[in-house]
Amino acid sequence: MSQQTNLVRYSLLATVAATVGAPGTAAAVGMDITDITGNYYIAFVDDAGNGTGYQATSTSAADYNTIVNTDAAAAGSILPSATYNAFVSTPTVGQTPGVSALANIGCTRGACFTATPIYEVIGLDGSTPVVVEVADSLSDFLGGTIINNLNTSQYGVQKTGYYYVWTGSNADGTPDVGHEVGTSFPEFGTASIGGGTFFSQVAASFDVATNKYGLYGFSTVLSNQTGTIIPEPSSPALLAVGAGLLAVMRRRRPAA
Repeated sequence: MSQQTNLVRYSLLATVAATVGAPGTAAAVGMDITDITGNYYIAFVDDAGNGTGYQATSTSAADYNTIVNTDAAAAGSILPSATYNAFVSTPTVGQTPGVSALANIGCTRGACFTATPIYEVIGLDGSTPVVVEVADSLSDFLGGTIINNLNTSQYGVQKTGYYYVWTGSNADGTPDVGHEVGTSFPEFGTASIGGGTFFSQVAASFDVATNKYGLYGFSTVLSNQTGTIIPEPSSPALLAVGAGLLAVMRRRRPAA
């Protein structure tokens, strides 16, 4: 094992040891992303423009999606290749309908809400992302039943202390009407260390004119399936194989 790999592992152990989950839960041990089985999300707290933050003035979800996709792309191989969307709710403006945070990350009530776990990246094992589980599902994530706080950036760097994140949402992922992103006083959540529920809504008292915060970025649903799946041959392919076998058999048939 190289010295660089050893340093990476020591760094990961330190990060995992510092990660504090909700009361009554133990911090998960990091594992290679390739060890995940089934469907899952990768999520992160963006670096908020390298610490300067963003003002949530836009009413377009696409603008926030562009931010988190750009931040995810900047992380290179640390994050898996995927489309990343912002966990934000937007208001209805004119003829343009608003969108809920859940819908914006591509989830309506269903398997993605109740049966798809959420992971965050805490570093690299060589070139493989190392992850810890945040929650067993979006339902648990929003309800505060978490395993670890979602508090690492797209670079796998842990955010410390209280870190506010624009959401424009109620705690269930629906728009907080009048306080969506793009309004004067958007709602926000916290990615905090020290226990308590991960996703908490705070009284909307910070206006976009003077305050800047980050965003939660969620991947589309990703999947690691075990075993090798052999696709079922199509009917034309089977017919072609059958015709070939018949031709071989005829050639081998002894003369009468």
